[in-house]
Amino acid sequence: MIASCYMGARDYAFGKFDEILYPYYTAALKEGKTEDELIDLMAGFFLKTNEICGRTSWNYNKKPILCNSSKQYVNIGGEHPNKLSFAILKAAEKVNMAQPQIIVLLDPGADTQFTDAVFSTLSVLTDKMNVYSYPSIKRFLLGKGIPEEIARDFTYSACCTFDLNHRNFRQEYFMPSMQMFCEVLKMKIFCSVQEILDLYSVAISDHLRTHFEAVQQNWSFRKNRKAFALDALLIGDCTKKCRYPMKGGLTYHVYNVFFSGIATIADSLAAIDHVVFQEKKLSYAEYMDIVEHNFEGHEDLRLYVQSLPKYGNDTDVDQYVTRVADTFLSVVEQIELLPNRYAIPGFYSLDKDNRWGKDIPATPDGRLAGEGFSENQSPVYGADKNGITALLNSVSKIPLQRTATGGFNLTFSRAVEPEILKGLITTFFQNGGLHVGITVLKREELEEAMVNPDKYKSLTVRLYGFSEYFINLPDWQQKAVLNRTAY
Repeated sequence: MIASCYMGARDYAFGKFDEILYPYYTAALKEGKTEDELIDLMAGFFLKTNEICGRTSWNYNKKPILCNSSKQYVNIGGEHPNKLSFAILKAAEKVNMAQPQIIVLLDPGADTQFTDAVFSTLSVLTDKMNVYSYPSIKRFLLGKGIPEEIARDFTYSACCTFDLNHRNFRQEYFMPSMQMFCEVLKMKIFCSVQEILDLYSVAISDHLRTHFEAVQQNWSFRKNRKAFALDALLIGDCTKKCRYPMKGGLTYHVYNVFFSGIATIADSLAAIDHVVFQEKKLSYAEYMDIVEHNFEGHEDLRLYVQSLPKYGNDTDVDQYVTRVADTFLSVVEQIELLPNRYAIPGFYSLDKDNRWGKDIPATPDGRLAGEGFSENQSPVYGADKNGITALLNSVSKIPLQRTATGGFNLTFSRAVEPEILKGLITTFFQNGGLHVGITVLKREELEEAMVNPDKYKSLTVRLYGFSEYFINLPDWQQKAVLNRTAY
């Protein structure tokens, strides 16, 4: 909290909040404080996190002070949720504001009452809460060779940015996956989808090897995490080693590596496979020439391509998203890093789907030049037509057990009962899902807010891994939220 206020750094997590404060919570109860009083105290603290952020947006409507749009995250749950875990959920419901984002590391088998409480709160907080599959993430970390006591103690400090709690500082890299894919498609005349993926794998490998060589040789704070004395007191083994974080104070280094646009890439491969390699309507060179010219004069072909089966409907076409994911993950798994340095892959776009999309040429799935591409792990907007169960089944086909980060936003058109949320999300996790954040999107209300913003100052929506005030978003981002499929 002090760091955010003092230096304006963005996105801090308050660690494993229920574990850290539990001794103080139990001591306060023994001293005669009631649970309601302690819930009020936490609610007051949560209100303070809103003062840091204010009614601003992270990338558009900012306050003229250093900490203009810092987001705050409270992590709870894991293997041993305690009484404070329940109290935190109640405090968050009491405040029900954009900050802090409540991140639940959910092990459905750890405490059934806590699991029920999580989904009860999720039905109230909706866009202000993230739920992660704790067992899946811990298994991934153990598979990386991380010691058990460290592997069980992880947090998320920004949207979907993974951290080993206080042992490292935030480091993330959004790989230009869409741009690289478009370049690969132009490199030669391909004869199969696998041939495209093989060359794409080489391109990803070369790119990430160069990136990590540079990062490890020039280790420094990112521009939004400038070095100052307080960080050395709070992060890693700095006090033990008497070293600043970038001067040897960190034992563990974590690199979040994000892949964006996976659905657009998968649908593009499916379209090439169908039109060129299976139906042989056109040669590869002919089809790619049409794509390169933005489908000009070939609108009928573009509409035909857009009508083909797409990822998100629990059909055979989902194989393409699995193959794209495997290509990326296999490269990351083979990256050689210095000891105690870990590349954590994930499928997450933040706002790259629109910001990068405007500069990316047309793609073989029928997307025109300059249009946005797919968000996070979700299908292309509007492509999922077979219902919510089919959607969840499709997403679970991504090999997310080989990741520890990433984002999946699930949008509803109305409020959903806790029992339904519990059934959907716990089953999704059992089938391999990693993360869920939800939005309840009332389209008419959002459209009215765009016309009369002063009436909707408290209206929030989920962006990529956090909540924002809708009227403070730029026009293109408001339209992107409206374009999501709402169940």
